[in-house]
Amino acid sequence: MRLNWMRTKLGSQKLLLFIVLALVVCVAITLLFSRKEGHKDFSAHINLPVDATGRHLHTTSTVTNDKSRTSANVVVSNNVDMERPPNVAIADWSQIVGYFNWRRANNAPIDFYGKVVDQYAKAVPQARIRLRVSAYSESLRVYMEKGEHGGDGLESRTHNVVSDVNGFFSLARERGEVLYIEDIAKDGFEVSGRETKSFAYGTHYGGRYVPDSNSPAIFKLWKKTGATEPLIKNEISFKTKMDSSQYSVDIIKGKVYGGARQNSDLIVHMWVENTTNSRPSWSASFTAPSGGLIETDDRYLYLAPTEGYKTKLDWQFEGSNRVSWTSHVRTKIYLQSRSGHVFAALEVELYKYPFGEGGVILDPNLINPHGSRNLEYDKTKEITGRNLAELIKQMDSQDKAAQPSNTK
Repeated sequence: MRLNWMRTKLGSQKLLLFIVLALVVCVAITLLFSRKEGHKDFSAHINLPVDATGRHLHTTSTVTNDKSRTSANVVVSNNVDMERPPNVAIADWSQIVGYFNWRRANNAPIDFYGKVVDQYAKAVPQARIRLRVSAYSESLRVYMEKGEHGGDGLESRTHNVVSDVNGFFSLARERGEVLYIEDIAKDGFEVSGRETKSFAYGTHYGGRYVPDSNSPAIFKLWKKTGATEPLIKNEISFKTKMDSSQYSVDIIKGKVYGGARQNSDLIVHMWVENTTNSRPSWSASFTAPSGGLIETDDRYLYLAPTEGYKTKLDWQFEGSNRVSWTSHVRTKIYLQSRSGHVFAALEVELYKYPFGEGGVILDPNLINPHGSRNLEYDKTKEITGRNLAELIKQMDSQDKAAQPSNTK
C-alpha cells in the first residue's frame, strides 16, 4: 500500500514536470517567432550600419517604460518624437534610436565665409552663389520615413546669396554635416571647375572645416573679354628624336620643320640622358625666337598677359626621383611671337617614348594674328579656308619684306 502511494506521487511529479517543460518550450517558441517577425519588418525599412564583416554595428540607448502604458513603447531620448512601431522588437528599436542619435550627433554649427574674384584677383560683386547644407534629420519620425524610402535620414537646405561690392559672401547660424557650393554665376564670367565645392563640418568622416572671416575661401570666376575677334584654331602633333635634334613650329601654318629656324614661332628640343635605364632622366625646352612664353594653370585662356614672358621654358624629369618623374606632361602656354604681332594660347602635351623617341601635341591652339591679346574663341569668326590662305600669303610677304636685302 505504501509502495502504491509512492508510485502515485512519483507519477504526479513527472506529470507536473512535463507540464512545466511544455510551458517553457511554448513561451520560448513564442518569443523567438515574435522577435523574428519584429526584426524582419524592421530590416525591411531601415538600413543599419555594418562593420567590415557585414555585421550590424550595435549602439546603446535607454529604453524605459511609460507608466501610462503597459508596454515599453516610448524611448526617452532627445528628438525621439515617435513611439516604437508594434512590428519592431524592443531591442531593434533601441538599436534604431542609438544609430539615429549617432548620426544626428554628426551635425555641427555651420558658419561660412567666401570671396569671389576674377582671374586677376579682383573682387567680383553681385555674383550669385547657391549653397546647400546637408544634414541628418533631427526628427526620428522624419529619419524613419526617409530611411523607409531608401534614404539615410539626410535632409538638404538651399541658400541663395549674392556677393557684396568687395566680392564677399557668408552663411551663418546653420547646422549640418557638409556645406556644398553648388553654383557661382555672373553674366560675362565663367566659373573655374577646379575650385573646392564642399566643406565638411561633421566629425564622423574626417576633420571639421574651420571658417575664418579674416581668411575667406576664394572662388575664381573667369571674366570674358566681352568682344570676340577672328582667331585661327588648329592642332599640331609630331614625333621627335630624344637627342640634339631641334624642331621649328610655324603656329600660323600649322607646320613643323627640322632644325632651329629663327623666323619660326617655336623651337622644340627634347633629349634624354641615357636610354638604358627603365626610368631615364629626360628634358624638354620650348624657345620663342621672336617673342616669349608664359606657362600657366589658367582654366580659360581668354586674354594673353601684357608682361612676364620668357624667351625659353624648360622641363626636367630626373629618373632618380620616383615622385616627380613622369613620361607624360600636360601644360598650358601663352605665346607672344613675331615681335608682338601674334598672340596664342597653346595646350601642350609632351611624351617620352621608349627607344629614344619623344612626342609633342599642341591641341588646341588659338592664335590671334592681328597683334591683339584677345584669345576668346568664337567659332563663327574662325579664320579658315580662303581667308586663312590669304592671311598666310600676306604674312609671308611681310616677313620677306622685313628681311634685309643682300647688296653686292
